Amino acid sequence: MVNQSSHSKTKLTLLLAVVLPFILLGGLLYAAGHGQQTEGETVHQPMPVQAGHLQLQDSYEVERLALAKVESPNLAQVGFELSGKVKTLYRDEGEQVNAGELLAQLDTARIDAELMQLKASLERTRADARLAALTEQRVAQLVARKLDSAQRLDEAKEALAAAQARVKETEAGVARLQVELEKSRILAPFSGTLTSRRVDEGTVVAAGTPVFTLQQASGLEARLALGAQDASALTVGQKVTMYRQGEIFDGIVKSIGRHRALDTRTLDVMVSLDDQSSLLVPGDLLEFKLHKKVNQRGAWVPRQALSTGVRGLWNLYLLEQVEQNHRIRPQLVEVLHLEQDRAFVSGALADNTPLVLNGTQRLVPGQLVSVQGFTDVLAMTTGDGHE
Repeated sequence: MVNQSSHSKTKLTLLLAVVLPFILLGGLLYAAGHGQQTEGETVHQPMPVQAGHLQLQDSYEVERLALAKVESPNLAQVGFELSGKVKTLYRDEGEQVNAGELLAQLDTARIDAELMQLKASLERTRADARLAALTEQRVAQLVARKLDSAQRLDEAKEALAAAQARVKETEAGVARLQVELEKSRILAPFSGTLTSRRVDEGTVVAAGTPVFTLQQASGLEARLALGAQDASALTVGQKVTMYRQGEIFDGIVKSIGRHRALDTRTLDVMVSLDDQSSLLVPGDLLEFKLHKKVNQRGAWVPRQALSTGVRGLWNLYLLEQVEQNHRIRPQLVEVLHLEQDRAFVSGALADNTPLVLNGTQRLVPGQLVSVQGFTDVLAMTTGDGHE
């Protein structure tokens, strides 16, 4: 009896050892399956999204930037009108000068000597003229008293005329040398900056050799190279605005060229800058914004609302009402114009249709979503963030 009871206990122990693991495994599988079921129900909860409404327009405006180069209205290569040796340079490169200011002078020793000689000759010819005039008066008196012949009076008159002509001739010579003295100096033709100096003191220069480069510092202009269509949109006297790193410069259209540049096929538009041009120097670049209206029906959308489509098109995720939620419906659109943070698209779109504004990379067509709020799409796409 003892052996039979012991054998029964052994069989029971073996049975429990075999069955118990299966029971535990079943419990674990049930718990895991229940956890997956709960997790699956959480994933299928509608995803929250931010939405807006399409606002269709019949046209859109394209903004482009053109560069304008700041130029000086006057840039002169100044030099002597005579040849000679440079005696003195009164100004140097980089200095500011005023109109009429003396910049340089030639050695005028030869001219000074000639001028002194001619002035002495002028005194002599004037004395001769005075003597001829007295002689003519005395001869006229004698002829009137019939004490001298008329021939003598004629000779006296001609001698006076010749003396007076020699005076004028000598005076002209003095005036010529004085002009040469003036041309032996360089005077600033206008106020500005000496951007370069070409010669040194003691250099012998030929007539017309540039000594300084003078650039006018005020009244700067900006040169725009525009296409014919863009240039025709401007008018002479029109006020325009230009930009440089946040700075604003106002100007007035001075002239519009009527001749195309051979290399760029553009027309030059000259803009006179206002008093703020003191902040600029010739050679600076300014930005000029060009606005062009394009007649094409479509809508502005944020760039984040676009996802890659097929055949070069893009997708918008439109929303369809499903009970308390919305379902994603993809719509292919064509991007007509792209800027930094917005795009103008066209396609089979209806006005005021709701769409997802961002986070499209997390969504798939047909997915249920929960709209957290509607944002004004037009306000999002007309800020200062676009180019």
